[in-house]
Amino acid sequence: MPDIMIPYVKVAVLLAILTVVLHFTGMSLDPVNMAMLYLLPVLLSSVRFGLGPSLFAATMGVGLFDFFFVPPYDSFAVSDLRFLISFAVFLTIAILTATLSARLRSQLNQAKRQERFTAELYEVSQGMVGANDLASLLTILAERMSAILGAEVAFYSVDSSEQLVYQDKLASSESGALAEDRQSMLTIARWVYQNQVAVGRGTETLSESNKTFLPLTSHGKAYGVMVLESGHEASMKGVQEKRSLVNAMCALAAVAVGKMKLQQEAKMVHLTAESERIRTAVLDSISHELRTPLATITAAVSGLLEEDGAYDERDRQDLLLAIREGAGRMNRLVANLLNMVRLESGMLTLNRQWCVLEDILGVALTRTREAVHGHQVEVRVDSGFPPVYVDEVLMEQLCVNLLSNALKYSPSGTKVSVDAEWMGQTARMSISDEGPGVVESDLQHIFTKFYRALPTRHIPGTGLGLAICKGIIEAHGGDVYAVNRQPRGLTICVEWPIPESVALEGEQICSL
Repeated sequence: MPDIMIPYVKVAVLLAILTVVLHFTGMSLDPVNMAMLYLLPVLLSSVRFGLGPSLFAATMGVGLFDFFFVPPYDSFAVSDLRFLISFAVFLTIAILTATLSARLRSQLNQAKRQERFTAELYEVSQGMVGANDLASLLTILAERMSAILGAEVAFYSVDSSEQLVYQDKLASSESGALAEDRQSMLTIARWVYQNQVAVGRGTETLSESNKTFLPLTSHGKAYGVMVLESGHEASMKGVQEKRSLVNAMCALAAVAVGKMKLQQEAKMVHLTAESERIRTAVLDSISHELRTPLATITAAVSGLLEEDGAYDERDRQDLLLAIREGAGRMNRLVANLLNMVRLESGMLTLNRQWCVLEDILGVALTRTREAVHGHQVEVRVDSGFPPVYVDEVLMEQLCVNLLSNALKYSPSGTKVSVDAEWMGQTARMSISDEGPGVVESDLQHIFTKFYRALPTRHIPGTGLGLAICKGIIEAHGGDVYAVNRQPRGLTICVEWPIPESVALEGEQICSL
């Protein structure tokens, strides 16, 4: 039996049951009351099955009522013309009731479809939130849309050379018939992309195909092609019935892909600008830092080579010291560059061992003794400060860079303070100076490589020292930050974790 006939059969059965019940139990009822009972199947069928079955129920109800309950019985003849008016009124009320009920049912179904439509679009859009690149975005879209539509979904995206690329991890391994199918699909997808017209099942072009190719367009621009494919006729029929949902998903996918491409383009522009900025900063910093010591070394060496008795022993000693200072400056520059490369490449491996912080600070002060000249340096370490489990060489480099930074940017004769304290499971070391400080807006940038704060750019430097400090302390699981002092000066704080169990173990080791 065709599906379309099932509601009519059910209505006929319901009317037959009602007629039998009334025939055996309701003969004492007034005919008007019986007629009202025949409105119930009309209401039920209009709500349950729609307008057609409800009109059938109204017409059949009038016929049954006339045949069984209006004299002469068992005949469609009517002895009293007043019943004709009753039949007309009954039929009119039944038709109006059926029409209104069917309309309400249609509106309810439309509201449910709209709710489901919105929920499915929301589900797809929610899935896109976790995508961080175009490939993952299209994968998520394909999975969500396949589940909703009940058909296979695939995408063609556009690469940097404006060529369509099939987004499928198995595409590269296909061969034979599958590869030929992919090639024919690619040809169709290119045409759809270029003309921004859908083809395949449900369209006027290639309508016999089991695939549908839809362009992903937004604001008149194509961003790719979506392919729907199903081997089952019922599935493709369901997809065609959801054509408005499919079109909405295409629009949503186009917007998402367009947004992702804009983000990628903006990222590339930012990276290009940042690379140019860094390149300029590197050239400026390195050229200055290399040119100055090279000029000093060249002049000193030239003076020594061209000596004609004009230099006494003291002058010769000064020239040699200048050469050593220039070479040391160049060596520090190269060391900083190499350290920065190690930190950024992930090649840095910590060689942790138990160390006493006072010893590390002592080595750092020795290495910066030339810069210390003319400054007062105070070192205060808590008496209960435990041994630290760190990379000794890197922590020495961190202390050297922090001390050098404080000494370089503070006037001669001022004080530089180094304080270390243990706060439960965290160690804190701070280096404070009495220099000009840093503009508040620059505080978050001074640990960026090659960054030089505006008020101190005239002082020689590469902008690598604090960036290296940040990389070293982060490798130890800590953090570094800077705060301005009042009325003047800057404090740089370094914090890193010292779990209580580690601290106790260190104390036991050092007490042996």
